Amino acid sequence: MKQFTVKIRENLLKRRAALLEVIQKADMERSSDGIALEQDMSEQAASEQNNNIIEALNGIERKELADIDNALRRIELGNYGICEEDGDFIDEKRLIALPFTTTCAEHSKH
Repeated sequence: MKQFTVKIRENLLKRRAALLEVIQKADMERSSDGIALEQDMSEQAASEQNNNIIEALNGIERKELADIDNALRRIELGNYGICEEDGDFIDEKRLIALPFTTTCAEHSKH
């Protein structure tokens, strides 16, 4: 594995760990919200709105986590950085900016 890919892998693993921590914390907060039995209507509405926002963000984080897992899998298989559309190499600058991209810049618009 070349040095560039090793560095990308390290960064992906760090980001993965951070996302897992955020997702676990959000899941714990959501489950503890159900414990409070005595809330007035405005508190219940605010709590429900907060839960909806957390759930939406959690979905985004879970999508990013899946993208990271796919990139890590491609690294392990040896095909990381190869465009899945045409088989050409993806520019390293693009991989630095979007480490879990699967296409080169030319094919990203399709």
